[in-house]
Amino acid sequence: MGFKDLLGFFTRLPVGDVSFERAAETSYLMPFVGVFIGVLFGLVGYLSFSYLSPWIAGLITLVSIYIVTGILHLDGLSDLMDAAFANVPHEDARRIMKDPNLGIGGAVSLFLLLLTGLVSIEAVGSYSPFLLFQAAVVSELSGKLSISTVLGFGESPYEGSGDRFIRGFNQKDYVFVVILSLLLGILFGWTYGFLVFIGPLVGFFFIHLGRDTIGGVNGDVMGGSNEVARILTLLVLGGLL
Repeated sequence: MGFKDLLGFFTRLPVGDVSFERAAETSYLMPFVGVFIGVLFGLVGYLSFSYLSPWIAGLITLVSIYIVTGILHLDGLSDLMDAAFANVPHEDARRIMKDPNLGIGGAVSLFLLLLTGLVSIEAVGSYSPFLLFQAAVVSELSGKLSISTVLGFGESPYEGSGDRFIRGFNQKDYVFVVILSLLLGILFGWTYGFLVFIGPLVGFFFIHLGRDTIGGVNGDVMGGSNEVARILTLLVLGGLL
């Protein structure tokens, strides 16, 4: 049941009724969710680059990610960056993050993230559609490992969705997620499987950013780390070709 709850939490797929509490308690299963999402958008990328022009294929692949996952994490990233660029005390930063309006910090961050994603996908897909399929899975594993790092080492400044995930995640869970992510990364990504470890680097960066901005980590910090880890993994892989 936990996998279905996590799938309902991390995607827009119609999986039926889901429990937020069960999702928080079984967050150690996130690597399997990453593989599931990665296979879906990897297949879209593989087929698109096999039959369409590279930039059109890249755009379709990028859009497919957010058709599957929704834009909740993108929204979280934009809220966090609005608050971070405001450079205000923690309480004021939290109020900024609750503002429904998109600020310049969030807008620029989203533009750069999506542009980087499009360029990276085009670079990998043009080199090899099958490699893009592999990269899709590895990048999603990296994203989920980034979230797990935030859960394992971050502290929530107040009660909320992020706090419940943190309380349901311990150090043994983190070790399990790291090992499982690496094994799945090697299984799907072969020699590029080690790139899943970009996730923890991004995760620790977002822990630091969250502490500086709002005094800890919350759901927006977790979601933002997932988005950046995914795209950064694709970018690094594209740069290695």
